[in-house]
Amino acid sequence: MRTWEERPPEVAHLLNPAFCGRVIYECVRSYSAESERTMPYALAFLVLPLVLHPCTQQTMNSRTRHFLAWINSNQHINIGLAQRARALVPYCREALTFLYQSQVLVINAPDASLAVVGRLSRRPGNLLSGDDTRKCLGKSALLGKWFSRVNSIVSYCLGGSSFHVPDGRILEAVDWFGLLLQVGNGRVFVARQNPFPTQSSTSTAFLLRGVTESPEVAPAAANTSLDAFEANLTRMLGIAPNLHVPPSTSTRPPLAANIRHALFYCFQHQTEIANNQILFHRQATDFLTAAIRDTLPYFLGAIREDELALEEQLAMAKRKVRLLENRRRENEQIQGQGISRATALTT
Repeated sequence: MRTWEERPPEVAHLLNPAFCGRVIYECVRSYSAESERTMPYALAFLVLPLVLHPCTQQTMNSRTRHFLAWINSNQHINIGLAQRARALVPYCREALTFLYQSQVLVINAPDASLAVVGRLSRRPGNLLSGDDTRKCLGKSALLGKWFSRVNSIVSYCLGGSSFHVPDGRILEAVDWFGLLLQVGNGRVFVARQNPFPTQSSTSTAFLLRGVTESPEVAPAAANTSLDAFEANLTRMLGIAPNLHVPPSTSTRPPLAANIRHALFYCFQHQTEIANNQILFHRQATDFLTAAIRDTLPYFLGAIREDELALEEQLAMAKRKVRLLENRRRENEQIQGQGISRATALTT
């Protein structure tokens, strides 16, 4: 990155740390205000290439409420986005450093997220008071709201036991969340009911095969239990019956790979992409590391399904052998004690 003196005047004025820092700050502040959560660190590197690009900025308006809906309606904004994002990485880092040193933003180490800890003051008459600047700040705040609404609805519709959707209009107005899935040559519509506000999740689901589009009317009621729903989706994906039996020294119960385990290798959260300590989705969550380790060989095809069955039979046979050996040793010990007592009585 060029030193300050070597930069062209236009670059030095537009991409100075104070201005870029203010743009990123507004996004982080809006994200936290909307969701009451800290913003993933990786999202900060999308703010400048989206907000400072004139053609992209013109497509951003408050009538659109969701980031994915905006992307789908404006596919052309993807053109050149990757190149702009790479080119602006040094300026984004410089702006973040400015915010850290100004003590208005910090990085939370556990999940690599950005948290607002202070207020960035506005000084009248300076660079941050022009109309173009106010427009950039407004678009950045809107982007922060959009980012906060990208949530775990997909995971919930695919059988997730937890439901994490930020409070707001979506949570209050939507009765069902659904997905239209392409499975082989056919389509399947799946849906889960909104548990808000009486529950934190539901134990039922709705599954409809042989559809071409999502139903125009929400389901009247669920038609399957969550366990049966998960089993059906697992079979549809071609995941055959399987079972991983942990070593005898382990306290973990046997584990069968299913659709929920397959999602570990399909999704990544923004904070997971930025974290060089983990590779798979939810890998940092307690107890899930072992599940990933146990199911990964199956999904990689490193273990054939018949080998899983044979390994299960072998493990069960070894356990029976160990039980029989323990009983034999106990019997020998009992017999030895009996002989010792008999000898003591006759002497």
